[in-house]
Amino acid sequence: MIYFIIISVCVFLSIIFFNGAKKIANIFDLYDIPNERKIHKNPIPLVGGLVILLVISVFYILINMFTNFGNIESHILFFSIYIITLFGIIDDKLEIRPNYKLLFFIFFFLIFFLINNYLIINNLKFSSFKYEFNLGYFSIIFTIFCSLLLINAVNMSDGINGLSAIIQIIIFSFLIYFNYQNISLTNNSSNFSEYFFIFSFFYIFILIIFLIFNLQEKVFLGDGGTFLISFILINSLLINYKNLEFFYPENILMLLWIPGLDMLRVFILRIKKGKNPFYPDQNHFHHILIKLFDNNFYCLGYYSGLVIISNIIVIIFPQHSLITLILTSLIYFITIHLAKNKKI
Repeated sequence: MIYFIIISVCVFLSIIFFNGAKKIANIFDLYDIPNERKIHKNPIPLVGGLVILLVISVFYILINMFTNFGNIESHILFFSIYIITLFGIIDDKLEIRPNYKLLFFIFFFLIFFLINNYLIINNLKFSSFKYEFNLGYFSIIFTIFCSLLLINAVNMSDGINGLSAIIQIIIFSFLIYFNYQNISLTNNSSNFSEYFFIFSFFYIFILIIFLIFNLQEKVFLGDGGTFLISFILINSLLINYKNLEFFYPENILMLLWIPGLDMLRVFILRIKKGKNPFYPDQNHFHHILIKLFDNNFYCLGYYSGLVIISNIIVIIFPQHSLITLILTSLIYFITIHLAKNKKI
């Protein structure tokens, strides 16, 4: 009952905060100003990340006041969320150069994983074949590298209204399923799964509220928001991988495949043109879908449908993970080809 009350309070506060996004943006002078690269036509408050951070803060304080939810690891994680979000807000204000951002993230994740070494990926145990890769001394390097890829992939997917939030909602919904599956298969309900359920339901509700306001162009995440949700996703995936017996690298790869593949394709195209791979453009998959459908909701439906269907197939037929990945990639590239040739 107490969890329901805390989540309800946080949802109510998030509605108030998102509804007052302009007032918050005026205080910090945080607006996304339209230019030739952007789709929107009016200045939009860039305080989605700040609002989510405030609501998470309220959730964290209340949950620690009335339950045994908190521990030293969660306190460190909470403090780290503040650091990475505030860095994103500074980036929104000053537009920090991509190379400097990369250096910051390398340093940030190095310190974070040295302190939270329980999150470091030491081995890769696949479901498709019976072999376990021990990463040894490369464990922390591999973990940092994956974190950098994920934060860039999420940041690059934040190009049309609603997409970043929908991707997060989809992934956390699947993570909830994987926890239920693990409880069912192991006949064991852990404290971890209980706490993860609580946080996930809270987080999904907040993202849904943000999604409603974001689709109306009343608030954007900004880099503060994309860095925040990326960091939460990184930790959630790592913690689940460490705690769940039936959660494999294939599942993580499939959850992130479309954003990851799109990031790789765009990086290659930019490098071929002699451009910095981190500088933004309008060649992402979601931009191409806009060209194809000329409708934001159709784009969101197509993108999310591709992610959902491919992951359901992998869950039902785990032995065919590689085939599913290849077929999903083919659909992705065929869609791009059709859009460029305006066939549909």
